[in-house]
Amino acid sequence: MRNPQAPKARTELAIQFDAEMARRGVTLPQLADRLGVPYSTLHRRLDNTEAARLRDLRAIATALDASLPDLMARAEERAA
Repeated sequence: MRNPQAPKARTELAIQFDAEMARRGVTLPQLADRLGVPYSTLHRRLDNTEAARLRDLRAIATALDASLPDLMARAEERAA
């Protein structure tokens, strides 16, 4: 059975990435540059974390010097 909280948690994950960027003073263009991807690609991945590959989410977290499991846990807490 599908978890009804899952889609909201993924939306919350995008919010957590945005919050981490703000905490670290990193803009979306700067993050895209760190990752070596076009701004539009990064924007799409963050807009739709549900469709993003796990390795892409890990790379984003690493570029922010953040822990993906911690960001996901925060997202789950907020979604509950």
